[in-house]
Amino acid sequence: MGCGTSKNKDGVPKDVRRLIPREPPSEAFRIKPVLPEYPPPQPPASRKDEIYDPSENQDIYLHALRAPKDVETSYEELLAYLTNGLRTDMMKLRSIFCWLGTQNIEDENLRNVSESDGEITPRGYKKLIQQRNGSYAGFFTLLCRAAGIPCAFINGISKGLGYEVGDQDIKYLGDKWVAVYIDGWRLIHPLRAFKCVLGYKSGNWTLIESDGKRKRNKEKASEGQEIRTFNEYYFLCDPIEFSMTCLPTDLIWQLNYPANTMSYNKFVNIPFIQEKYFSYGFQICGQLKSMLIAKKGVTSVTLRVPDHKEIQLSYEFFYNHLFDRPDSEDVYALKRYVLMSYDEYSQRWTLEIRVPLPGRYRIAIYGGPSNLSTLPWLCDVGVMSDEHIKRDPYPKNPWIGFGPVDITRKIGMMDPSHKSGIQFILPRQDIHMTFRLEKKLEVKTELIHLKMSSKELINNHSAVINNQSEVHTLHVWVKVPKEGEYALQIFARLKDSKNTFENVCNYYLTTDPPREAGVEMEYKPFDTPLEKKAREALTTAQKYDDLKQAVDKYEQSGLYERKGEYGKAKRKLEYLELAQDLKDAINRRNVDLLVKAIQQAESSPFQQKLVNLVTQARDMLESIRVLNKFAHDVLEMKQSTLAELLSYKSPLQIIYDVLVATLRLLGESLSELKSSWENVRWIMKMQGKGSVMRRIRNFDLNNVSTDMCNDANVILSQYDEETVLAASAAVGTFFRWACSIVKEKQGGIRANT
Repeated sequence: MGCGTSKNKDGVPKDVRRLIPREPPSEAFRIKPVLPEYPPPQPPASRKDEIYDPSENQDIYLHALRAPKDVETSYEELLAYLTNGLRTDMMKLRSIFCWLGTQNIEDENLRNVSESDGEITPRGYKKLIQQRNGSYAGFFTLLCRAAGIPCAFINGISKGLGYEVGDQDIKYLGDKWVAVYIDGWRLIHPLRAFKCVLGYKSGNWTLIESDGKRKRNKEKASEGQEIRTFNEYYFLCDPIEFSMTCLPTDLIWQLNYPANTMSYNKFVNIPFIQEKYFSYGFQICGQLKSMLIAKKGVTSVTLRVPDHKEIQLSYEFFYNHLFDRPDSEDVYALKRYVLMSYDEYSQRWTLEIRVPLPGRYRIAIYGGPSNLSTLPWLCDVGVMSDEHIKRDPYPKNPWIGFGPVDITRKIGMMDPSHKSGIQFILPRQDIHMTFRLEKKLEVKTELIHLKMSSKELINNHSAVINNQSEVHTLHVWVKVPKEGEYALQIFARLKDSKNTFENVCNYYLTTDPPREAGVEMEYKPFDTPLEKKAREALTTAQKYDDLKQAVDKYEQSGLYERKGEYGKAKRKLEYLELAQDLKDAINRRNVDLLVKAIQQAESSPFQQKLVNLVTQARDMLESIRVLNKFAHDVLEMKQSTLAELLSYKSPLQIIYDVLVATLRLLGESLSELKSSWENVRWIMKMQGKGSVMRRIRNFDLNNVSTDMCNDANVILSQYDEETVLAASAAVGTFFRWACSIVKEKQGGIRANT
């Protein structure tokens, strides 16, 4: 159906994990970290995207790519070639970066080059890199300094090859990178930009679940394969992002402001975050922790997704089979222990994880725009449990997750009434869900319970499409027969198509108390006085503002329903919102607002209760359209016709009166209009913003006072349309417009009275 990222037999396609190799622990010769004349390290005043545009550097890349080998005999010759014709340090830096990134150093024939030349010739340093006696960071430092660009050589530790999320002792994971002074100090990691390792496996983990499907893939240890790449992300990387994976020995070279400075302990205890996490704008909600502790066998990870982007998430769940061998065979029996849900209100994905057996686990999260063929790796988060907790698996865990997601919208199901994938309900409580349909669909639903068959639940759910109004609406009803966990699945396909039904939206329904971070809130049989007041406000509030405030306070209090009071209040609030929208649209006489309010009301479950307001809105809409038609006739009048009309030195009284009435409705003074025909002519001839045509085009009935309406009515009531048209067709056009305004205004006055 062309709905973006699609499922195969193994779940959502995932991009290969790319780990970063490490620089050698030592150099053949010492490179000074900084030179005495360098500015002190400080956070840059601007972000990378404010000073650098990669699209402007294609010519520089091609120039660096064509560098001949014979210029590598000295730094002077190489830099003379690379910087030739380049005006700014940014251009020169980019040329150096591109040249180094296009060098296949490990496979280059350097047998006749001496390592001792490393400090004085580029080819010599290449030989050092081949022999693991030199680093890409060291080479980049020498090249920048030879070009006159301040470059700091930085030692530290990093999370890359050999690191596993949750590791506490990582001081041995040494690494090297640089900072260059371009409009302030900027961070570059040359090795990460030009190299990565594919297929690395520590041999410690067994994949036990992926996208809701049970797996039993025990990994074999593998060093993986190092490949060349060209990754723009690590060129002038923003410090706050860079510090999530690289920690300098001298912390001042984080180049972060004090509030964002990363200590060693903090660095150790944050998740294993990848570049795409930042590139796509994800954000882990709550505390950043590399290892989550499951309380009562449950924990969760929540990610806020970037605004206005269609995002799909995916995951893999692993068990460390070397950490806790005695229970490993029991762990392999686990299935559907990760629940992935989306909340459209907060724009957050939550992955709730159940771990009924003690051990060390890891969840790898993938995600990105849903139109990608494979989802990139975002981060790893560890999970630790030391408890045996009896937990049932979730009734279902579809690969698209729970809640209205991108595939829901792409099939044409918009504006869901229930925006969260997790719904806390009561047994036998009716839940009514709606979607506005932008396409003609066929829809069916299924309700799933762990121990009850679909046939037993067949009468507990239904889906109906309402095609009677201008807006087609899907109505879904569901009611669970008893306590427990359920999965409501919605399937759809285009009407009259022969395609199979596709799962496009799901809701996880539970009668358990609401929970935070996967842990159920403690049940209290009695409310505190404040909680009791919050519940009472839901049932006593009558006005929209009062009820909205009561619902907000109830949601913030963390209470859950006892007698359906929250559901009833939400439905009442929805009704009052629709009624208020209709009233506002009528009062504002706005066509777009009227159309929208009418459509929403007629596609809602409150259609019958709102019938009177909808009728008023439709009458108002028709009235405005009539007024607009008469205004259109005036605006379409030829300029020559109007000029001829105004050429009269002494017009017929009927022509004079109609134009006086017209101008009176536009706000002109009646006494001045009646004092002379010249005053009328002068106003009618005005140009620009004050022109009569412009004022009629922008006319607002709300600006017509009762006196203005009465004055115009007294004048116009002397004549009928046939008489006016006989005197002048042009004046007849103004007559129809003015009469329609008077009629509409008098009707509004009577209605208000």
